[in-house]
Amino acid sequence: MQKNYFKTWWTAMLMLLACTGVHAYDFEKDGIYYNVTSLTDLTVEVTCEEEYASENSYRGDIVIPEQVEWNGKTFTVTGIGASCFSYAELSSIQLPETLTSIGSSAFISCPIQSIKIPDNVKSIESYAFSGCRIKSITLPNGLKELPFCIFQGCGQLENIIIPNSVERIGSNAFSNCDTLKSIQLSQELLTIEQEAFMYCTSLETITIPANVATIESRAFSHSTSLSSVTFLTNKMESFNTDWFTGCTSLTTVTVPEGVKRITSYGSDKCTSLTSIQLPETLEEIQNGAFNQCENLTSVTLNAVVPPAVEYETFHLNTYLNATLYVPKGCKQRYQDAENWNSFSQIIETDYVPQATCALTVKASGNGSVSYSNGENVNNGSRTWSVPTNSTVRLSVSPDSGYEAYVKTIQADGSETTEKASYNLTVEIKESDVTVEVTFKKITVALTIQQAESGCVEMEVEYGQACTVRIRPEDGWRIHSVTFDGTDYTSVLDEDNRFTTPTLYEDASLNVAFEQDGNGISSLSSSPVKVYAQNGRLVVEQVGTGSEICIYDSAGRTVKTLDAQGGRTETSLPTGQVYIVKTVGKTVKIAL
Repeated sequence: MQKNYFKTWWTAMLMLLACTGVHAYDFEKDGIYYNVTSLTDLTVEVTCEEEYASENSYRGDIVIPEQVEWNGKTFTVTGIGASCFSYAELSSIQLPETLTSIGSSAFISCPIQSIKIPDNVKSIESYAFSGCRIKSITLPNGLKELPFCIFQGCGQLENIIIPNSVERIGSNAFSNCDTLKSIQLSQELLTIEQEAFMYCTSLETITIPANVATIESRAFSHSTSLSSVTFLTNKMESFNTDWFTGCTSLTTVTVPEGVKRITSYGSDKCTSLTSIQLPETLEEIQNGAFNQCENLTSVTLNAVVPPAVEYETFHLNTYLNATLYVPKGCKQRYQDAENWNSFSQIIETDYVPQATCALTVKASGNGSVSYSNGENVNNGSRTWSVPTNSTVRLSVSPDSGYEAYVKTIQADGSETTEKASYNLTVEIKESDVTVEVTFKKITVALTIQQAESGCVEMEVEYGQACTVRIRPEDGWRIHSVTFDGTDYTSVLDEDNRFTTPTLYEDASLNVAFEQDGNGISSLSSSPVKVYAQNGRLVVEQVGTGSEICIYDSAGRTVKTLDAQGGRTETSLPTGQVYIVKTVGKTVKIAL
């Protein structure tokens, strides 16, 4: 009983809501209803009087202000809320320049015939104008996308200009706009989603801009007046023939350069299609792609190498009645190619393909090489066809701690090897070129200057540290340890071990020894410091005028200096060991 009672009560409430409506606003001013969207920024959006009401209360001509007063505060109008004017009997509407967004279904099935959207609007949500009677609309610069079903079923819209800021046209955006005759697409457009222009039965021509890389299925299907499509883009790798399913007025299709494959979805009911032109880049036509185009009389191919094709790609009538046009000098290749040889007539054209060479890139080790089309090679090889007498740029990306070495091999066997930077330029002349990129672990040199003749050089892996243990000879002890000119003497552990900082480039470690004081404490407490820095001898903490004597390892005098106070330095031949004597110190050091 309780369940039945609750169900009956809830049904009654829904009926009551549908008839009477529920308040959906925070306040009303001059016949317009508002919801507060931010008390911090003092912003509002326009909304409707009631949710779930049987009809919209807005009528006639509407002017929305930029600001509105309420409760002693001034609010800025920045939004049109979801379903705000849906089904409203509006004659006209003026939107404020402060507007930044329009919600979903905001004007659905609204009878207004024209509207200008301010340039500050950056977001328009799905179904916003679906089913409207608009004949003209001005869209804002700065808008990035036209979302799902935004203009679906706008039965009086005849033409529209898409601002150049728009990068995506969502699915069904203009579907069933059966009066749309012309549309100018954004020059920055990247993507046209599925069924975007389906059933645009008055659309006669359309130009696809140069940046478009993706068109999804049935994009222009059943646009029965569409007779001409111009592709300015060369950024698409796939071409779907189902884009034009049911386009009964389409007579010719030119597939743009750059396309590698034509899909198998099929261009059903393209009964007027008589000619197709296919690009030099084409590698594959999938089965059934043109099987429904039984009235084809001309198939023109610019590809030197016959693309892979199945027999049922074309209708039987095409094989019997159409002429296959191929590049000059390529007829025999097509006569020998499976299924292309089913064409009853193959004729060479005057088209001379651009001369190309093979660029093979091989990469091994920890890193990758990117070709200009975005394809990567990582522990493998790829080959591309590139124009002769051209320049190709490769991006070389070693993993952290690795560097790249490049060997470039010309067709005649000549080769060059170099260490590669991140950007590699390859000159393509008139023959094939192979580029081999090897990624190797970086090593850095740690040079250890000893108080002996010569030095020790160690190889250390890039990004690693190195630990050395210092052992003075009898009668000597450690005076100073400097790493790239910085004193690290104080960080030695009890076993006189020193660990370098992380090594990212070549570095030097210099150790100086002083004579053991044989128990005389004054020697050990002397503040004098002797060390090497940037190939020069530095002496610190010797009073002004005190004598500094420098000898070679055989005891011969090399130089005598008068201390300058605080810091005294001098240049000496490097690669030698010197004995430095001054107040309270005898130090042995190598430069």
